[in-house]
Amino acid sequence: MPDDLTLLQTVALTSLLAWASGIRLYLVMFAVGLAGYTGYIDLPAGLSVLQHPWVIGAAGVLLLAQPKRLTLWDAVLVAGAAALGWKYIRLTPLVALVAAPVVAARIGAIVERGVDARAVVATAIALAIAASPVPVTHLVTDLDAGPRALEPPAVFSRGAMTFARNEQLDGACFNSNNLGGHLIWNLYPAVRVFQDSRLQAYPASHFEAILAAADSQPAWDTLVAGVDWAILSLPRPNRLSGAGRFPSPEWATVYWDEAVEIVIRRTGRHAPVASAREYRFLRPGIDPFLFAAGVFGPEGEEIRAEARRQRAENPRGYAGAVVLCMASDATACADAGIRR
Repeated sequence: MPDDLTLLQTVALTSLLAWASGIRLYLVMFAVGLAGYTGYIDLPAGLSVLQHPWVIGAAGVLLLAQPKRLTLWDAVLVAGAAALGWKYIRLTPLVALVAAPVVAARIGAIVERGVDARAVVATAIALAIAASPVPVTHLVTDLDAGPRALEPPAVFSRGAMTFARNEQLDGACFNSNNLGGHLIWNLYPAVRVFQDSRLQAYPASHFEAILAAADSQPAWDTLVAGVDWAILSLPRPNRLSGAGRFPSPEWATVYWDEAVEIVIRRTGRHAPVASAREYRFLRPGIDPFLFAAGVFGPEGEEIRAEARRQRAENPRGYAGAVVLCMASDATACADAGIRR
Protein backbone atom coordinates (compact mmCIF):
# COMPACT_ATOMS: atom_id res chain seq x y z
CA MET A 1 0.00 0.00 0.00
CA PRO A 2 1.50 3.39 -0.94
CA ASP A 3 3.02 5.28 1.96
CA ASP A 4 1.35 8.55 0.98
CA LEU A 5 -2.19 7.31 1.53
CA THR A 6 -3.91 9.43 4.14
CA LEU A 7 -5.79 7.98 7.07
CA LEU A 8 -9.16 8.60 5.44
CA GLN A 9 -8.02 7.05 2.17
CA THR A 10 -6.77 3.96 4.00
CA VAL A 11 -10.04 3.44 5.86
CA ALA A 12 -12.08 4.07 2.71
CA LEU A 13 -9.98 1.63 0.72
CA THR A 14 -10.30 -1.05 3.40
CA SER A 15 -14.07 -0.55 3.47
CA LEU A 16 -14.27 -0.82 -0.29
CA LEU A 17 -12.27 -4.05 -0.35
CA ALA A 18 -14.45 -5.57 2.38
CA TRP A 19 -17.64 -4.58 0.56
CA ALA A 20 -16.40 -5.87 -2.79
CA SER A 21 -15.55 -9.24 -1.28
CA GLY A 22 -19.00 -9.59 0.30
CA ILE A 23 -17.79 -9.31 3.92
CA ARG A 24 -20.01 -7.50 6.38
CA LEU A 25 -18.21 -4.23 7.01
CA TYR A 26 -19.21 -3.74 10.61
CA LEU A 27 -18.06 -7.27 11.44
CA VAL A 28 -14.66 -6.53 9.91
CA MET A 29 -14.41 -3.17 11.68
CA PHE A 30 -15.40 -4.67 15.03
CA ALA A 31 -13.10 -7.71 14.82
CA VAL A 32 -10.05 -5.84 13.53
CA GLY A 33 -10.57 -2.91 15.90
CA LEU A 34 -10.98 -5.16 18.93
CA ALA A 35 -7.88 -7.16 18.00
CA GLY A 36 -5.88 -3.95 17.71
CA TYR A 37 -7.26 -2.50 20.95
CA THR A 38 -6.41 -5.64 22.95
CA GLY A 39 -2.93 -5.80 21.43
CA TYR A 40 -3.56 -9.09 19.68
CA ILE A 41 -2.40 -7.51 16.42
CA ASP A 42 -0.49 -4.35 15.58
CA LEU A 43 -2.49 -2.23 13.17
CA PRO A 44 -0.62 0.04 10.73
CA ALA A 45 -0.84 3.75 11.44
CA GLY A 46 -3.40 4.26 8.70
CA LEU A 47 -5.80 1.77 10.30
CA SER A 48 -5.21 2.68 13.95
CA VAL A 49 -8.54 4.55 14.01
CA LEU A 50 -10.31 1.17 13.93
CA GLN A 51 -9.04 0.38 17.44
CA HIS A 52 -10.53 3.56 18.90
CA PRO A 53 -13.19 2.60 21.52
CA TRP A 54 -15.78 4.80 19.77
CA VAL A 55 -15.34 2.91 16.51
CA ILE A 56 -15.36 -0.50 18.20
CA GLY A 57 -18.48 0.39 20.15
CA ALA A 58 -20.33 1.71 17.09
CA ALA A 59 -19.35 -1.35 15.05
CA GLY A 60 -20.47 -3.67 17.85
CA VAL A 61 -23.89 -2.02 18.13
CA LEU A 62 -24.35 -2.20 14.38
CA LEU A 63 -23.24 -5.83 14.34
CA LEU A 64 -25.93 -6.77 16.85
CA ALA A 65 -28.66 -4.48 15.57
CA GLN A 66 -28.63 -4.71 11.78
CA PRO A 67 -30.33 -7.71 10.18
CA LYS A 68 -28.97 -6.71 6.79
CA ARG A 69 -25.60 -5.63 5.59
CA LEU A 70 -24.38 -2.17 6.49
CA THR A 71 -24.19 0.02 3.41
CA LEU A 72 -20.84 1.17 2.15
CA TRP A 73 -21.89 4.79 2.60
CA ASP A 74 -22.80 4.28 6.27
CA ALA A 75 -19.49 2.59 7.01
CA VAL A 76 -17.40 5.21 5.20
CA LEU A 77 -19.30 8.05 6.89
CA VAL A 78 -18.83 6.64 10.40
CA ALA A 79 -15.19 5.73 9.73
CA GLY A 80 -14.50 9.17 8.28
CA ALA A 81 -16.00 10.92 11.31
CA ALA A 82 -14.02 8.62 13.60
CA ALA A 83 -10.81 9.44 11.71
CA LEU A 84 -11.42 13.17 12.08
CA GLY A 85 -12.22 12.74 15.77
CA TRP A 86 -9.03 10.72 16.23
CA LYS A 87 -6.90 13.37 14.54
CA TYR A 88 -8.62 16.47 15.95
CA ILE A 89 -9.85 16.24 19.55
CA ARG A 90 -12.51 18.91 19.16
CA LEU A 91 -14.13 16.93 16.32
CA THR A 92 -14.60 13.79 18.43
CA PRO A 93 -18.35 14.51 18.93
CA LEU A 94 -18.72 14.02 15.17
CA VAL A 95 -18.54 10.28 15.74
CA ALA A 96 -21.67 10.35 17.87
CA LEU A 97 -23.47 12.80 15.57
CA VAL A 98 -22.79 10.73 12.45
CA ALA A 99 -23.31 7.31 14.02
CA ALA A 100 -26.52 8.27 15.85
CA PRO A 101 -28.91 8.13 12.85
CA VAL A 102 -27.25 4.96 11.58
CA VAL A 103 -27.66 3.25 14.97
CA ALA A 104 -31.19 4.65 15.36
CA ALA A 105 -32.24 3.10 12.03
CA ARG A 106 -30.96 -0.30 13.13
CA ILE A 107 -32.67 -0.02 16.53
CA GLY A 108 -35.88 0.91 14.72
CA ALA A 109 -35.55 -2.24 12.64
CA ILE A 110 -35.26 -4.32 15.82
CA VAL A 111 -38.42 -2.77 17.27
CA GLU A 112 -40.29 -3.40 14.01
CA ARG A 113 -39.37 -7.09 14.28
CA GLY A 114 -41.28 -7.32 17.55
CA VAL A 115 -38.72 -6.49 20.24
CA ASP A 116 -40.24 -4.49 23.10
CA ALA A 117 -39.15 -0.85 22.85
CA ARG A 118 -38.85 -0.68 26.64
CA ALA A 119 -36.29 -3.47 26.54
CA VAL A 120 -34.31 -1.53 23.93
CA VAL A 121 -34.34 1.59 26.13
CA ALA A 122 -33.32 -0.39 29.23
CA THR A 123 -30.49 -2.05 27.29
CA ALA A 124 -29.28 1.32 25.99
CA ILE A 125 -29.22 2.77 29.51
CA ALA A 126 -27.38 -0.28 30.84
CA LEU A 127 -24.77 -0.06 28.07
CA ALA A 128 -24.31 3.67 28.68
CA ILE A 129 -23.72 3.06 32.39
CA ALA A 130 -21.32 0.20 31.68
CA ALA A 131 -19.34 2.26 29.18
CA SER A 132 -19.20 5.39 31.34
CA PRO A 133 -15.64 6.22 32.53
CA VAL A 134 -17.22 7.87 35.59
CA PRO A 135 -18.64 5.70 38.40
CA VAL A 136 -22.43 5.72 38.46
CA THR A 137 -22.58 7.25 41.94
CA HIS A 138 -20.44 10.17 40.78
CA LEU A 139 -22.86 10.86 37.95
CA VAL A 140 -25.31 11.86 40.70
CA THR A 141 -23.13 13.14 43.55
CA ASP A 142 -20.83 15.20 41.28
CA LEU A 143 -23.68 16.79 39.34
CA ASP A 144 -23.19 20.53 39.58
CA ALA A 145 -24.11 23.79 37.89
CA GLY A 146 -22.83 27.34 37.82
CA PRO A 147 -19.25 28.60 38.21
CA ARG A 148 -18.09 25.59 40.23
CA ALA A 149 -19.14 23.29 37.39
CA LEU A 150 -17.33 25.40 34.78
CA GLU A 151 -14.25 26.00 36.94
CA PRO A 152 -13.83 23.08 39.37
CA PRO A 153 -11.76 24.45 42.28
CA ALA A 154 -9.73 21.26 42.44
CA VAL A 155 -8.30 22.08 39.00
CA PHE A 156 -8.85 25.79 38.34
CA SER A 157 -8.29 28.71 40.68
CA ARG A 158 -10.50 31.79 40.60
CA GLY A 159 -8.35 33.22 43.37
CA ALA A 160 -5.28 33.01 41.13
CA MET A 161 -7.12 34.89 38.38
CA THR A 162 -8.06 37.63 40.85
CA PHE A 163 -4.47 37.79 42.07
CA ALA A 164 -3.14 38.13 38.51
CA ARG A 165 -5.57 40.97 37.77
CA ASN A 166 -4.87 42.80 41.04
CA GLU A 167 -1.10 42.56 40.60
CA GLN A 168 -1.37 43.44 36.88
CA LEU A 169 0.40 40.32 35.68
CA ASP A 170 0.18 40.52 31.91
CA GLY A 171 1.98 39.76 28.67
CA ALA A 172 3.51 36.43 27.78
CA CYS A 173 3.53 33.79 30.49
CA PHE A 174 4.26 30.10 30.74
CA ASN A 175 1.30 27.99 31.77
CA SER A 176 0.63 24.31 32.30
CA ASN A 177 -1.17 22.81 29.33
CA ASN A 178 -4.45 22.18 31.16
CA LEU A 179 -4.65 25.82 32.34
CA GLY A 180 -4.41 27.53 28.94
CA GLY A 181 -8.12 27.71 28.21
CA HIS A 182 -8.85 28.90 31.75
CA LEU A 183 -6.35 31.73 31.35
CA ILE A 184 -7.71 32.72 27.95
CA TRP A 185 -11.26 32.79 29.31
CA ASN A 186 -10.36 34.96 32.30
CA LEU A 187 -7.38 37.11 31.31
CA TYR A 188 -7.22 37.46 27.51
CA PRO A 189 -6.12 39.75 25.86
CA ALA A 190 -3.95 41.11 28.68
CA VAL A 191 -2.28 37.71 29.12
CA ARG A 192 -0.88 35.61 26.25
CA VAL A 193 -0.70 31.92 27.02
CA PHE A 194 2.21 29.65 26.17
CA GLN A 195 0.04 26.64 25.30
CA ASP A 196 -3.41 25.17 25.79
CA SER A 197 -5.18 21.88 25.21
CA ARG A 198 -6.24 22.72 21.64
CA LEU A 199 -3.44 20.54 20.32
CA GLN A 200 -4.41 21.13 16.70
CA ALA A 201 -4.12 24.94 17.16
CA TYR A 202 -0.32 24.78 17.53
CA PRO A 203 2.34 23.22 15.32
CA ALA A 204 3.51 19.85 16.59
CA SER A 205 7.01 21.27 16.94
CA HIS A 206 5.78 23.60 19.71
CA PHE A 207 4.80 20.73 22.00
CA GLU A 208 7.83 18.72 20.96
CA ALA A 209 10.03 21.61 22.10
CA ILE A 210 8.29 21.71 25.50
CA LEU A 211 8.63 17.96 25.96
CA ALA A 212 12.30 18.02 24.98
CA ALA A 213 13.07 20.94 27.31
CA ALA A 214 11.32 19.21 30.21
CA ASP A 215 14.29 16.82 30.44
CA SER A 216 16.93 19.52 30.88
CA GLN A 217 17.01 22.62 33.10
CA PRO A 218 19.28 24.60 30.72
CA ALA A 219 17.00 23.75 27.81
CA TRP A 220 13.99 24.77 29.90
CA ASP A 221 15.60 28.08 30.80
CA THR A 222 16.07 28.77 27.10
CA LEU A 223 12.48 27.79 26.36
CA VAL A 224 11.01 30.25 28.87
CA ALA A 225 13.56 33.03 28.35
CA GLY A 226 10.84 35.27 26.91
CA VAL A 227 8.42 35.06 29.84
CA ASP A 228 8.57 36.74 33.25
CA TRP A 229 5.90 34.77 35.08
CA ALA A 230 4.21 31.38 35.03
CA ILE A 231 1.13 29.67 36.37
CA LEU A 232 1.51 25.97 37.08
CA SER A 233 -0.95 23.17 37.77
CA LEU A 234 -0.29 21.50 41.13
CA PRO A 235 -2.65 18.48 40.96
CA ARG A 236 -1.64 17.55 37.42
CA PRO A 237 2.17 17.63 37.13
CA ASN A 238 3.54 16.30 33.85
CA ARG A 239 6.09 17.17 31.19
CA LEU A 240 3.80 19.85 29.73
CA SER A 241 3.07 21.43 33.11
CA GLY A 242 6.46 22.94 33.94
CA ALA A 243 6.47 21.21 37.31
CA GLY A 244 9.88 21.39 38.99
CA ARG A 245 11.38 23.63 36.28
CA PHE A 246 11.13 27.01 38.01
CA PRO A 247 13.84 26.91 40.72
CA SER A 248 13.49 29.35 43.62
CA PRO A 249 16.84 31.12 43.10
CA GLU A 250 15.45 32.57 39.85
CA TRP A 251 11.70 32.41 40.47
CA ALA A 252 9.59 33.54 43.42
CA THR A 253 6.34 31.85 44.43
CA VAL A 254 3.82 34.68 44.91
CA TYR A 255 0.54 32.77 45.04
CA TRP A 256 -0.53 29.18 45.54
CA ASP A 257 -3.54 27.16 46.53
CA GLU A 258 -4.66 23.57 46.02
CA ALA A 259 -4.97 24.03 42.25
CA VAL A 260 -2.19 26.32 41.00
CA GLU A 261 1.06 28.07 41.79
CA ILE A 262 2.10 31.44 40.35
CA VAL A 263 5.83 32.14 40.08
CA ILE A 264 7.55 35.34 38.93
CA ARG A 265 11.05 35.84 37.58
CA ARG A 266 13.05 37.76 40.20
CA THR A 267 14.82 39.88 37.58
CA GLY A 268 11.89 40.37 35.18
CA ARG A 269 9.53 43.29 34.70
CA HIS A 270 7.25 41.96 37.44
CA ALA A 271 10.14 41.86 39.94
CA PRO A 272 8.41 44.33 42.33
CA VAL A 273 5.53 41.87 42.71
CA ALA A 274 8.01 39.06 43.37
CA SER A 275 9.71 41.10 46.06
CA ALA A 276 6.51 42.21 47.79
CA ARG A 277 4.41 39.05 47.55
CA GLU A 278 6.86 36.15 47.75
CA TYR A 279 6.19 33.15 49.92
CA ARG A 280 9.63 32.69 51.46
CA PHE A 281 8.69 29.85 53.79
CA LEU A 282 5.33 28.26 53.00
CA ARG A 283 5.69 26.98 49.47
CA PRO A 284 3.90 24.09 47.75
CA GLY A 285 5.15 20.69 48.79
CA ILE A 286 6.98 21.82 51.94
CA ASP A 287 6.04 19.98 55.12
CA PRO A 288 4.51 22.63 57.43
CA PHE A 289 5.63 20.70 60.52
CA LEU A 290 9.19 21.73 59.65
CA PHE A 291 8.32 25.13 61.09
CA ALA A 292 7.47 23.79 64.55
CA ALA A 293 10.62 25.29 66.04
CA GLY A 294 10.79 28.40 63.86
CA VAL A 295 7.24 29.58 64.45
CA PHE A 296 8.37 31.33 67.65
CA GLY A 297 11.94 32.03 66.48
CA PRO A 298 13.50 35.16 64.95
CA GLU A 299 11.54 34.67 61.72
CA GLY A 300 8.43 33.52 63.50
CA GLU A 301 6.35 36.62 62.77
CA GLU A 302 7.05 36.36 59.03
CA ILE A 303 6.22 32.64 59.07
CA ARG A 304 2.95 33.29 60.89
CA ALA A 305 2.11 36.14 58.50
CA GLU A 306 2.60 33.82 55.53
CA ALA A 307 0.43 31.22 57.24
CA ARG A 308 -2.37 33.76 57.76
CA ARG A 309 -2.10 34.83 54.14
CA GLN A 310 -2.11 31.22 53.00
CA ARG A 311 -5.27 30.59 55.03
CA ALA A 312 -6.94 33.52 53.28
CA GLU A 313 -5.81 32.62 49.78
CA ASN A 314 -6.16 28.87 50.18
CA PRO A 315 -9.01 28.16 52.62
CA ARG A 316 -9.16 24.53 51.46
CA GLY A 317 -5.48 24.09 52.26
CA TYR A 318 -3.70 22.45 55.18
CA ALA A 319 -0.28 24.10 55.49
CA GLY A 320 -1.40 27.49 56.80
CA ALA A 321 -3.72 25.93 59.37
CA VAL A 322 -0.97 23.62 60.65
CA VAL A 323 1.54 26.47 61.13
CA LEU A 324 -1.01 28.63 62.95
CA CYS A 325 -2.02 25.65 65.06
CA MET A 326 1.59 25.28 66.17
CA ALA A 327 1.41 28.97 67.05
CA SER A 328 -1.44 28.13 69.47
CA ASP A 329 -4.36 29.16 67.24
CA ALA A 330 -7.19 26.92 68.45
CA THR A 331 -9.41 27.65 65.44
CA ALA A 332 -6.61 26.67 63.04
CA CYS A 333 -6.06 23.45 65.02
CA ALA A 334 -9.72 22.55 64.64
CA ASP A 335 -9.64 23.29 60.91
CA ALA A 336 -6.51 21.16 60.49
CA GLY A 337 -8.00 18.33 62.53
CA ILE A 338 -5.25 18.52 65.15
CA ARG A 339 -6.00 17.85 68.80
CA ARG A 340 -3.74 19.72 71.20
